[in-house]
Amino acid sequence: MKSYLVFLFIILAISISCCSKEPNINDVLIGSIERISLIKYYDSLPTVSVYINNEKKHQLSYSNQVWITKASGVNYTFPITLDQHNGYFELHDQGTGGGGHVIQIAKYINSKNREIVAVNSWYWNPMSAYYLGVKIFTFEKGRLKQVTKNIFPTISIYSFIDKSFSIQEYHRLLKMRMIGSAIGYKLPRIGTTIKCFILKDYFKQFTHDRDDGILQWEKSLIRKFLSSLKRDILEINWDIKRGCFIVPTSHNGG
Repeated sequence: MKSYLVFLFIILAISISCCSKEPNINDVLIGSIERISLIKYYDSLPTVSVYINNEKKHQLSYSNQVWITKASGVNYTFPITLDQHNGYFELHDQGTGGGGHVIQIAKYINSKNREIVAVNSWYWNPMSAYYLGVKIFTFEKGRLKQVTKNIFPTISIYSFIDKSFSIQEYHRLLKMRMIGSAIGYKLPRIGTTIKCFILKDYFKQFTHDRDDGILQWEKSLIRKFLSSLKRDILEINWDIKRGCFIVPTSHNGG
């Protein structure tokens, strides 16, 4: 009898394992059947999803067959990238020399012909960068809806570092005054793979032995973090059949 129960348990475990790899029907059905313009996606985005510190949105306008934009409170304009063929939008405000702001939007269509967009935004200056993280949106019943939890995986810092650097040390690292983000993202203009990466070059600039106002314990912690790196880049792939983004199980925290 015991051997029979063990056999049933093994069969059940295999069944559960196989089912977990099947497409999530709910994910496949997420998305708009209607094709929405990238400009409408941008205009509909909640400000907090791409801006910080209560900033106002860049206002877009169409002039001489080119889309241009102007940041709030400044007197310069600049063109945006609008690639309708590849479903890609990029606003790159390089500021006046002290830093800038980038907003990317990329379209994805799943096997059920439903459309979603990935949105990525970050701020940069010569010393640091701050990424707001990738968010996923779609239109549902005429209104923009965020569906990130359904579509996009949570990326563990241990996808990039080994266990020699504790989670407590990582939290201390992020609280340092000169550190913005540890992980950055880049959406593709061509193709579907999203690049996730460690901002290694930003961290390296704080490790030099010079009097730059950075405390020695801070430099030591940054050096330890860099020495714990096992990879710099993680590829997040679009699974068109399942209608979601995936990373290799062995890479996300492995």
